[in-house]
Amino acid sequence: MHVTAWLLLLAGPWGSAFYQVVSDSAVIWLSVLFLAVLVAGFYLNYYVLIPKFLFKKKFATYVLSVVVMLGLIFLINWSFYGTKKIERRDNRMQIVIRENRIDNTVEHRQPPMPGERPLKPEMRPTPPPFIFTPLFVPIGIFMLLIFGIAIRTTAEWFNEDRKNRKISEEQLKTELAFLKNQISPHFFFNTLNNIYALTESEPEKAKEITYKLSKLMRYLLYESDKNRSVTLAMEISFLQNYIDLMKVRLTDKISVTTDFEKEFDKIQIPPLLFISFVENAFKHGISLNQESFVDISLKNIAGKVVFVIKNSIPDVLSHEKGRGGLGLVNVKRRLELLFEKDVYSLRIDVAKNIFTVELIIPANDN
Repeated sequence: MHVTAWLLLLAGPWGSAFYQVVSDSAVIWLSVLFLAVLVAGFYLNYYVLIPKFLFKKKFATYVLSVVVMLGLIFLINWSFYGTKKIERRDNRMQIVIRENRIDNTVEHRQPPMPGERPLKPEMRPTPPPFIFTPLFVPIGIFMLLIFGIAIRTTAEWFNEDRKNRKISEEQLKTELAFLKNQISPHFFFNTLNNIYALTESEPEKAKEITYKLSKLMRYLLYESDKNRSVTLAMEISFLQNYIDLMKVRLTDKISVTTDFEKEFDKIQIPPLLFISFVENAFKHGISLNQESFVDISLKNIAGKVVFVIKNSIPDVLSHEKGRGGLGLVNVKRRLELLFEKDVYSLRIDVAKNIFTVELIIPANDN
């Protein structure tokens, strides 16, 4: 990138200076010297002075260093143009030595190279290209210093922005990892108590429940933790295991129905987005003393994953407000972190003693 920038920057001035012009070797070497001075000054400022002084807010030291560097460059420039100049006659450029006298300035030209045609005295010199004037080096180095500050500052800003984004991503991962593992520990205690109670009366059923609990724990500890997205099939299997475990302690008065997507091989979603709603439905939506229900639907509809859960509100809870608690707050926070506002929808409604949650998120193909 730097080589390309230098070529583009210098192609115009150097190309026009040497186009269809015969130049002495001394003129060519002089142009190389001035170019080296400009390049050295630019990179000394770019790689040393700016990061060591300017970025560390040592402004006085930076200004002093730049002044010293400019002084040395101006000294090099003056050491040549104070006694010499570039002259162009008849499409030929050569170095002319100045010699100041009281009456006028007498110019002594270098003798022609072997085989070259001597200049005719009557030929009038024409102004040399800008790169061979005393103003080129001062103006050039001043502009390069400004460009260096601008480019290095911009690059530093991008680096800082990249670091900040990386830090934000790490914080986001940490926060998401915390938020997605908020299943109530009471569920595990209740399930273990159920398993304990069944070990004597129904040992085969206790084995089945233990197996489902192990699958549930495996999903929580491994699959959902190592992946930022999982297949819809994995999430549905997790929800089904959870529901089966919850059914163990339910009576015949409680109806639990599920309607899960069947075609889900390529659909990817963030893990554990729906479990808090399911947990709340079983926690607040059923009563062991009266008829109640939980209906759960999870479908892929027109490129969207649509989750709908409805549950009855028992009489003892019908007058409570603010149901959902920490779990609902966590889900809302995760949705804000995972999606833009216009790509997902969360609707919560309470009507006729029925609590309804509808969550719609984009369905990403694997």
